[in-house]
Amino acid sequence: MGKADTADGATNLTPYVQSGRNGFYVYRSDMSLAPANQPAAPITAVTIFVLHPGAGPDFIAAIKKVNDALGKQADWPKTGGWLQLVNGGEGPTFVLLNSRKNWADFAPLPKTVADVLNDTYGKETADQIQKTIRDCTAHQYTEAAAYRADLSYVPGK
Repeated sequence: MGKADTADGATNLTPYVQSGRNGFYVYRSDMSLAPANQPAAPITAVTIFVLHPGAGPDFIAAIKKVNDALGKQADWPKTGGWLQLVNGGEGPTFVLLNSRKNWADFAPLPKTVADVLNDTYGKETADQIQKTIRDCTAHQYTEAAAYRADLSYVPGK
C-alpha cells in the first residue's frame, strides 16, 4: 500500500481488526467439480484442511476419487472448488469452497458423501478413501462467507 492508503488503513481499519494474515492460493481445477472463475456466490461454505507434512499427494489422490464418485451423481451439486495455499500461513493447506444461493442450500442432501462413495466403490474402498483423508488432515475448520459487493474488488473485463 502507498503512504495515503497506509494512513487511511491505520485510521479506518486498524482499530477494528484483531489480526490479519496474507496467503496466496492457486485454484486446483484437477481437484474441483466447479470450473474456475465462477461469479461470486451469495454465500460460500468454506472448509479448510491443514495437512500433516508430506501428506499432500495422498490427500489429493483421495479427493480426486471422491470427486470422481460425486461427479457421476446427476443430483449432486457441482459447486465445489479447491484452493491450495502456495505461500503464507500454515501448510500444506487446502480449502474447499462450496457455493450456496442461500442458507437453505446448507440443508443436508438426500445422500451423504459416504453414501455416494459406498455406492460407487463398495464399503471397504470407500472406508479407505475416507480414512486417507482423515489421516492426512492435522486439523480442519469451517466457515460461512457472505459475499459483499461493497467490500469486493472485481477487475474490469
